[in-house]
Parts: sequence; structure tokens; C-alpha cells
Amino acid sequence: MALAEIPLLLGTCLLAARLFREEQLAVAFAVLLVATDPVFEVAGVAVQVATGLDAIEPYAGAVDWAFIAWGFAVLLRTQYVLTGWRGLPSVLAFGLFAGIFATFLAVFPRTELWIAARDDRDEARVRD
Repeated sequence: MALAEIPLLLGTCLLAARLFREEQLAVAFAVLLVATDPVFEVAGVAVQVATGLDAIEPYAGAVDWAFIAWGFAVLLRTQYVLTGWRGLPSVLAFGLFAGIFATFLAVFPRTELWIAARDDRDEARVRD
């Protein structure tokens, strides 16, 4: 989890807890959602490696979508474990969590941490 995501997730957890009118749920939401992050990181690396294989490469898009769907399912399950089904507050809270998850996917894309940054100036000098 990137550092910029943490305050956004905590704010979303606080809003979701207020929807249920139980502020103590904010910490529980945050802990359970962050607890799933290591599993997603390991699975994400496995998916990335697997989609690079020739046999799976044609299905890479479907595998990526399945991985994202798994993330939404985990959000829903986490919320259900903590609160059960409470009608409209449950729908609205899931909307908050789904929205922040979608924002993380769109705005904070994952990058390779251990690859050196390219320096276009060096490449330009080599070409000249």
C-alpha cells in the first residue's frame, strides 16, 4: 500500500463507520482491509508473472479482470463480516469502498519498485 493511499483509506473507513452510526467500526474496517494487502501483493506478482507466459498471454486481460473482481469481493466480504447486512447503509458503505478501490486502481497504478528509472537524457546522448 502506497503512503498516499493510507489517509484516503482511513477517511473512507471513517465515512463508512458513520453510515452505520458506529464510529468504532472505522478502525476495524481499516485493519481488516489493510490486512488483506500482503495477500494481494503476492497474488499480484503471481498474476503478473503468469500473464507473461506464452500459454496464458492471450487471457491476460481476463486474468486481470478476475483479479480486480476478487478485490471487490474481498471488500464486500470484509464489510459483511464486520456489519452483516443492514440495508441502505451497507449499500452506501460498499459504494464508498468500491469507489476508493477503483480510484486506487485508476490514479495510483502499481509500478515495478526495483527497476531503475529511465533517464531519457542518457538515451539521447547514446543515439547522437
